[in-house]
Amino acid sequence: VTWDIPWMEDDPDLTALQLWVNRTMDHAIIAKSYGVSGLLGIHWRTQEISPQVHALSLMAWNTTNEYGERHKYGLSPQTSLDFWMDWVTKEFNLTNSSLIESMGTLWNEEIDSVSLPDGFNGKLPM
Repeated sequence: VTWDIPWMEDDPDLTALQLWVNRTMDHAIIAKSYGVSGLLGIHWRTQEISPQVHALSLMAWNTTNEYGERHKYGLSPQTSLDFWMDWVTKEFNLTNSSLIESMGTLWNEEIDSVSLPDGFNGKLPM
């Protein structure tokens, strides 16, 4: 049995909000491609990284999208943009689709870890 245990936050920035959904999804894909048996995210805080924890659980449980497509490693085909659009819809109780899309895009492209080194670009290899 082989496990991968990536950090879900960064020690030097423990006083700041760290939204690493992109990076967390990327770690799940890389771990699965290496053939590990399990993935456990390690962290200090809980509430501040709840989006990462939720994204990690979705990677394992939602293994097909609405079209029945599966990721090549058996993970969720959901992109980080899909995740953030769903998150802003539920978190802010939104119903306007153009507002949901613009806010989801903002969170995905400007607030999440896209600009970090090796940041996940939001597109899963299918």
